[in-house]
Amino acid sequence: MTTDTKHTPATPLPWHQHKYAKNAIMDATDETTIADGARTRDAAYIAHACNMLPKLVEALRDVLG
Repeated sequence: MTTDTKHTPATPLPWHQHKYAKNAIMDATDETTIADGARTRDAAYIAHACNMLPKLVEALRDVLG
């Protein structure tokens, strides 16, 4: 893998933890389940980490030139 390889999720971001089924990760429309069955704290972390990835990549590219 090179640094110019672009990886994007099959379902567009942002993702979030489902309001009632806390072990599910949903897309922005609440119509698509990204993952189901994760531990509740893991679901929140996964959604947060995925949403932050584009900003992290951008920041790293700025730093590395």
